[in-house]
Amino acid sequence: MIPEKYKNFADTNNGHSARPCFIPEIVKALEDFLSEDYLFKKNIFNEYVSVFKNYLLKDKYNNLLGIEEFSYASYTHGTIQAFEDFYSRHSDRRLRWLEGDFAYHKIASRSYGFQGKELKNKNELNQGDSFVISVPFSASCEIFTELDEILKICDEKSIPVLLDCAYLPVSQGVKLDVTHKSIDSLCFSLSKCYFGIERLRSGIRLKRKFEDDPTDFFNEFSMFNHSGAYVAISLLNKFPPDYLIDLLTPSYRKLCEENNFKMNNSVIFASLDLDHPDYSLYKRGNSIFSRKCLSEELAKLLIID
Repeated sequence: MIPEKYKNFADTNNGHSARPCFIPEIVKALEDFLSEDYLFKKNIFNEYVSVFKNYLLKDKYNNLLGIEEFSYASYTHGTIQAFEDFYSRHSDRRLRWLEGDFAYHKIASRSYGFQGKELKNKNELNQGDSFVISVPFSASCEIFTELDEILKICDEKSIPVLLDCAYLPVSQGVKLDVTHKSIDSLCFSLSKCYFGIERLRSGIRLKRKFEDDPTDFFNEFSMFNHSGAYVAISLLNKFPPDYLIDLLTPSYRKLCEENNFKMNNSVIFASLDLDHPDYSLYKRGNSIFSRKCLSEELAKLLIID
């Protein structure tokens, strides 16, 4: 069983909430790393960027073609800070997102007063828009089927794009050409990969050029979470994401087969087909996608094994 101390954090609300999988050795390592002396460690930013980019460039299971073009990296507190930065830099544009994607975009457009509208059809994209999408798409945990066509439209209409790659560290088989000129930035997070690190907000934003924006400013003056940076460096070195993929895949496959779930690119989320009895229960808003988080079940299987 998952120890009482961690149960609330591990709770997926019967699969409705996206949570990382509780893996005892990773949690112990995280807690051990937090007890070390790192607050005044020199060059922690450079080390963080180097280790994180090295993982992305040498990812054993995924391939973002052309990612090396995005050579300027910034520490972000999860992916949300990269969203906020993107909203601000393109606040004169109408933000577009797809139904079923992270609800934060809809809430931000409602709360901050900038224009925002859900995208129903790729042909609705116009000059003056900006566009954000998760890769893999969070509602299906696969590459959105029309993404390449959407990116070509964004290229033609000069629509800046933010790719939210928060689920990439718990995914395999993701292949995407990111050389499209419309792609403004990519952001990544470790929150779904390492249990507990969500509380430390460890993320990274990649861009093609240095623009000295507020995110770069606070990076330059070490105004970022050193705890998050140090623990992320340590976990990426000791338990790289491919370790997690290799560890979880057998149990993930077993759970999908036993419950008539469809496997997707992730190792912690299952897709439910239209004819599955629980399809409506796990349907993502008004989208066609249905997804269940299996982290709790996976954790229990790992503990039993």
